[in-house]
Amino acid sequence: MTPRLWAVSAAVVVLGVLSAQASTGGARRTAATLKMSAATGYVLLALWVGASESSFGRVMLAGFALCWIGDLLLIVPGRGQAFLCGLAAFLVGHLAYATAFASLGFQVQWAAAAFVFAVPTALWIHTWLIRSELMPRMIWPVRAYIVAISLMLVMAASAFGAGAPLLVPVGAAAFMASDVFVARERFVQRDPLNTGVGLPLYFLAQVLFALGL
Repeated sequence: MTPRLWAVSAAVVVLGVLSAQASTGGARRTAATLKMSAATGYVLLALWVGASESSFGRVMLAGFALCWIGDLLLIVPGRGQAFLCGLAAFLVGHLAYATAFASLGFQVQWAAAAFVFAVPTALWIHTWLIRSELMPRMIWPVRAYIVAISLMLVMAASAFGAGAPLLVPVGAAAFMASDVFVARERFVQRDPLNTGVGLPLYFLAQVLFALGL
């Protein structure tokens, strides 16, 4: 990696950290601006490293774009239509990532190892979901999202077994860990810790995916 690439990668994560700090401090407009700056950063980073130059990269780029849309929609406060649309954008984004990773090859051993990690985490989040006061129409979309991100993690580990860089499964694990904090914020307890840890983890995951192209 060149120094400029390191600098841009670090800037995306730093913007994510600053967004989290602004959000926990109640500065919503500043947090939103910083968040979308970081989101735009990971898309530009993917383009910089050549995402548009291969079929794998283009599918990943579609995932980045969908996540960018999800980031934008989830800025809207509350748990209404914007939340559902944002959730759908992330869900399809994870399916795009999973499809890209699957194109690199399938390794049963690595997929199984990730499955052992993904299933308990998914069940943990699902337990929070069913105990929450989330509106019934949102329960199945959230369940579908849990399946999608679990599949993405499994396929990322499989891709590593097929020769993808370590950045790919590490990024996938960071993504799922981030969603644990998102789920805790939505379904269990609003806590500055959720945003303070979850948002930087999310942007770190996106940067790792981009650098793994």
